[in-house]
Amino acid sequence: MMLVAGLVAGCEGTDGKSSGTDSGDVQQTEGDTDTDTDTDTDTDTDTDTDTDTDTDTDTDTDTGTTCSEADLIYTAEVRDSTGTARSAFSSDEELTAAAVISNPCEHSITLTTMDTCLVASADMIGTALWGWSVICGEAITDWVIVGGGSVEQTQWASTKPPGSWTLTINFATGGASATTSFTVTDRD
Repeated sequence: MMLVAGLVAGCEGTDGKSSGTDSGDVQQTEGDTDTDTDTDTDTDTDTDTDTDTDTDTDTDTDTGTTCSEADLIYTAEVRDSTGTARSAFSSDEELTAAAVISNPCEHSITLTTMDTCLVASADMIGTALWGWSVICGEAITDWVIVGGGSVEQTQWASTKPPGSWTLTINFATGGASATTSFTVTDRD
């Protein structure tokens, strides 16, 4: 379950929380050093002639990193009953589809969805078709993804018949999608 101004079934988060604010990208800067030097020289003579010489020096030495939604990594995973992502399964294993958004940056990034889910739609196509029944609350949701962390939404996908399969996830954020392939073999 995911903390989004309360508990919402079907949405899980890892290291992310809803902030309840309507902020876009979080941009943080560390080591910002600004130096301003102003030098004024005025010379007055009795004949009302003024000479002004102004010298302005501005040195900006920003050393911080700016991160945005463009830096996020979108991943589709198929997991076994222990939660381990794999690419090969037997036909008697219970599978779970996982949509993961990871933040590789040092700083938090806030991602906003128009409802309480990260996933807009998803399906598994192989020797059969499985569709993710996405059920979301109607609330604009801010997902705070801490630096080095991730948020995810999972859906139980049952067992699958033997064959080659592809999981495609369409995220509820700006048209992002992710795909992964996996195989299912007859149980031993």
